Amino acid sequence: MFAFLLTYVAVYGGVHAYLFWQARRSFCLGALPGACLGVFFAAMVAAPILTRLLDRREVTVLARPLAWVGYSWMAAAFWLFLLFLSRDLWNLAAVGSARIFPAAPQAALPLRGSALAFLFAVLLAGFWGLREAGDIRLEEVTVHTPHLPPGSPPVRLAFVADVHADLLVGERRLQKIADLVRRAKPDAVLSGGDLVDASAAHLSSLSRIFADLRPRLGKYAVTGNHEYYAGVLQSERFAAAAGFRMLHGESVLVEGRLLLVGVDDPTARQMGLPATPPEGELLPREEARPAVVLLKHRPAVAAGSTGRFDLQLSGHTHRGQLWPFRYLVSLEYPLPDGLSSAGRGSVLYKSRGTGTWGPPLRFLAPPEVTLVVLVPAG
Repeated sequence: MFAFLLTYVAVYGGVHAYLFWQARRSFCLGALPGACLGVFFAAMVAAPILTRLLDRREVTVLARPLAWVGYSWMAAAFWLFLLFLSRDLWNLAAVGSARIFPAAPQAALPLRGSALAFLFAVLLAGFWGLREAGDIRLEEVTVHTPHLPPGSPPVRLAFVADVHADLLVGERRLQKIADLVRRAKPDAVLSGGDLVDASAAHLSSLSRIFADLRPRLGKYAVTGNHEYYAGVLQSERFAAAAGFRMLHGESVLVEGRLLLVGVDDPTARQMGLPATPPEGELLPREEARPAVVLLKHRPAVAAGSTGRFDLQLSGHTHRGQLWPFRYLVSLEYPLPDGLSSAGRGSVLYKSRGTGTWGPPLRFLAPPEVTLVVLVPAG
């Protein structure tokens, strides 16, 4: 924990130190405005940590407004950091080109003017991000599989991932998610992890929203990394109260024709929790098998698993949540969002996620509830 805090302060504090320097040089701040800005930046660096502490002590009346301010500012801070860094690199290149081509027009961006433009652009992006985060879409995809009996009816699966029920993703957002699931008329509801992201008792009332969903084949879930960050026991109590059966390295046969396989997120192993069977031991090897849906939080396809499942449902990446972070995410998880081939007849569906983590914003990464329709081949 100490190493994490040290890394957090070094990275996030470094971002704010850079922004403080940019503000001083762009607006020529005096002693008093500079001191006020420094105090604000220090408070914003501390805000996420204080929010977690207050949340764990169930001081919701303070934790929620602090979360709104601190996490909204987090998005603005990273956007401003990228914009100011781009300006510095541009101006550095302009100075170098001016020395090589003295007669060329001056290309450097003015400090004050560009800074005002950056602030205005981030403000607009923030308003758009708030709107987009609440605009949850119902996506529908069809997957044909030879492992459903010919002529049998399709299986309709509603999939949510990365809901992150917490101080900011509350009753209003969860009710919208539940309404979309009802509209999809699924046979089963599946959660791909990170269903919760808080540890206070205020989440207990939110579980009733999902508990009212009663698909005929039940509701199933796996853990994501944030279930462990928030406290795995409380996260499991929330899932149970919401009517989900947690699949901890186990499988369940539904209607004799659909095998649901769920694996724990690797965070469990990193935290020293008891090991559960890996997917390699759970996926069937027989050619004559039922249709297999693998619930796995992270969209990484194991080489030894391809051909042994029909569909892997994953989330975790949020499509970066805030542009341009999707390009960083794609370095670790290169398969595209949506439906893609995993090889040997297996396919992966990579969800953009349903809620938000940290900043209550999404920018060019709209949230989704997914309806997957499994259809017999031919």
